[in-house]
Amino acid sequence: MAASSPPKLCCELISSAFQRCRVSAQLCRVSILLLAKSHLPNHSVVQISISDTGVGSSLEEFTGLSGSITSEKWDGLLSVRTTSFSDKEIYNYKVNFRENNPDGMLAQLPSNLKNGVMFSGTEVCLSFSESMDILVSEINSFLQKMLVLKIPVS
Repeated sequence: MAASSPPKLCCELISSAFQRCRVSAQLCRVSILLLAKSHLPNHSVVQISISDTGVGSSLEEFTGLSGSITSEKWDGLLSVRTTSFSDKEIYNYKVNFRENNPDGMLAQLPSNLKNGVMFSGTEVCLSFSESMDILVSEINSFLQKMLVLKIPVS
């Protein structure tokens, strides 16, 4: 991945979610949630959650993002929750792209038991200081391009 701006990073993460669904042999769902919060006048923070019910992700998917965004609009943190059908738990990670030491970049957080329920999926969450309009416009344009592709459903 080589995203150069917050909206492009979101599109890269959405593309990865679609790829995980394409690899899955099951019918999948991709969800994109944008939530704007204003704490100060003229300063809004947009929280983004991109989730899918495709195959679980590997953390290597996210290592290519390192150094790709130097924007002050992003704090460099990704929150990742992922599981595969065969896993007995949901794994939680924090990825800090502002960490200079590659060994400190990834933090595994406590996992959650699935209690015998069989499902797979990934959720990636991040926050930006970005205009909601810019993000919505870029994501909408990206999704329109995907519709033009008419990716066949197996």
